[in-house]
Amino acid sequence: MTAYKLSDHVGNKQIAVFQRYVAGVLWYETDCTYFEFPVPADELDGASVKAREPASMFIRWIKRHMSMIEREKTAQAAPKCIGCGDPIPSGVAGYCTEECCDRFEGNNSVATETEPTE
Repeated sequence: MTAYKLSDHVGNKQIAVFQRYVAGVLWYETDCTYFEFPVPADELDGASVKAREPASMFIRWIKRHMSMIEREKTAQAAPKCIGCGDPIPSGVAGYCTEECCDRFEGNNSVATETEPTE
């Protein structure tokens, strides 16, 4: 998958082509890179838009959507706790907290309280 830059989506007289309207959001797609992005209708402040507009007109929404996609990729790549699946700090392996480690590995009274006694 190619990593596009903003200039790839809006440069060279790229055109944004209207795709659909769903729940107050207009969805456009650039004609060469096929990058699809949302434009909330309430953010247009009453402006009229055509089905085909210069992509540069939508630069604010293209940048916002590119940032959102990048944040999602980063969040998915973040390390997760072995026990509960919560994100853990970068560079830390294993569990998110000592309590979580104890609960899932049975190292102290937190885990032994839930185990049956004989």
